[in-house]
Amino acid sequence: MRRCDISSLLLLALVYTGLASIKPIHVDEAANYYYARQIANDSLDPYGFEMFWYQELEPANHVLTPPVLVYWWGLGVRLFGHLPVLWKIWLLPFVLLFVFSLHGLLARFALDWAMPLTWATVLSPAFLPSLNLMPDIPAMASSLAAVAVFLRVSACAQYSVGSTQYPEGRRHDHAWALAAFAGLLTGIGMQTKYTAFVTPAVLLLWAFLIGRPRHGFLAVCIAAAVFVGWEALVAWKYGESHFWHQLRVAPTGLENKLALLGPGLPILGGVASGVSLLALAALGVRRRIVIVGGAAILLTIGLLGFVGAQWTLDVPWPTWLGGDGATRAARFTLATMLFGFLGSAVVGTAAWLAWKNWDRSADGRFLVGWLVLELAGYVALSPFPAVRRTLGVLLVLTLLVGRVMGQRHDRSRLFKGIILLNVALGLLFFVVDVYDARAQMLGARAAANHVAASGGGRAWYAGHWGFQFYAEETGMTPLVPGESILQAGDWLVIAGTPVDRPAFELRDDRSEIVTKVEIADWLPWKTVAGYYGGQEPLDHRAGARLVVEVRQVTGKWTPASPP
Repeated sequence: MRRCDISSLLLLALVYTGLASIKPIHVDEAANYYYARQIANDSLDPYGFEMFWYQELEPANHVLTPPVLVYWWGLGVRLFGHLPVLWKIWLLPFVLLFVFSLHGLLARFALDWAMPLTWATVLSPAFLPSLNLMPDIPAMASSLAAVAVFLRVSACAQYSVGSTQYPEGRRHDHAWALAAFAGLLTGIGMQTKYTAFVTPAVLLLWAFLIGRPRHGFLAVCIAAAVFVGWEALVAWKYGESHFWHQLRVAPTGLENKLALLGPGLPILGGVASGVSLLALAALGVRRRIVIVGGAAILLTIGLLGFVGAQWTLDVPWPTWLGGDGATRAARFTLATMLFGFLGSAVVGTAAWLAWKNWDRSADGRFLVGWLVLELAGYVALSPFPAVRRTLGVLLVLTLLVGRVMGQRHDRSRLFKGIILLNVALGLLFFVVDVYDARAQMLGARAAANHVAASGGGRAWYAGHWGFQFYAEETGMTPLVPGESILQAGDWLVIAGTPVDRPAFELRDDRSEIVTKVEIADWLPWKTVAGYYGGQEPLDHRAGARLVVEVRQVTGKWTPASPP
């Protein structure tokens, strides 16, 4: 690799990490923090505590959090103390692995477009907002590194008889070493996030395509040994494997899995339309059609800045699809409709790309097979729809696009224009996401300041995600339905929509509203909660970004869960 390429990738990693560090604690980062704090205090007892997340106190071993990221974060807590900005910067090693592995794969498949596509992918709407203190990007880094390493097995295994540069035995041993290292990286990725279970299948696919199945089985066995070894330790210490518990409680059944397909369209339409435009340009579609596609994306984003609408539709779930025959109300928004239309175009271009790349070469068939595996992984391993569940699909689509781009030399200006558009969209999504995270921080702090200015006292809070982190940072106590006993004179701080909170019966005869804190700004879009758990990665925002209700308790009260 040239020195200028290394410098460019280092700069990209620093930009990516630096931007992530300015975002306040957000979404599930709050839950992961409890593990990091526990590990910082006792690294040999990662699940030895109870935590409140969503509705009740429960053993930490029952909340989905594999160990790799939180152990790394725990080390950061021990080194830096309570400094969220430095915790985010502490992600830099994962980011470096992600950026260099991505570029290595693109250099193989996209040739001269490897560097522009690396920047365009990292700063895209799918990946730029997704770098949080959550396991998605770290797991992706390990998985991509494993694939990049394992792809070199074919070159090392194809030794030539009588070669003086690479004697037969040495070159063959090197292939086994690479396979073993890829297996180790895969095991680490699987214990970073369980969606990395796709990676062993990807390694086996390549191993069979190049006629080296034994190298593939070695990698998979080592990955399984790493994964099972950790789970055995957890089961020995806590009486139950962390993974096995999650597997038992995860939603299953054909109905639940089919329900992931519909939201996939608007998700892809929101964050993958830039990749779709590149595909159209690379596949030879007329320039004016590509430009019209770009205009449609910008028009969609602009329209959602001014208009928001929502509808409900009764949808039956027939028994032949695994349902119970009952009719359920499905929610649709304008964003769902518009991004769904764009998502249909993404799916169509993806199918065209797969057909274009299905040639006699191992590379082409590998990428198409990898795409199929990622699609299957999305359905099989996702408990609910979210942008982060589609990251693997988007990466393989980018590799497929890059392979076709690398074969064309007549559309440089069009490719560059689309790449710039995709980066611009990524920055927009990121800025909106920062404002959503910032609103939860400001809302919790403003409520705490009001309580302090009104004489202080014990303050309870109801709200999750980043709001939970900052509420506890200010000294508030979580309200646990059915357990927390509120006394007259206490304060109750309740986060409003879209922040999720525990469900309980709110009694006006036991509390009264003192004030409402409104966090507003000039941006007309929002990412929460659709980007992290829904089907609208970007949507219209009407009114304040967050309203926090501050109540004072007027009589002894134990809030109960609704019947």
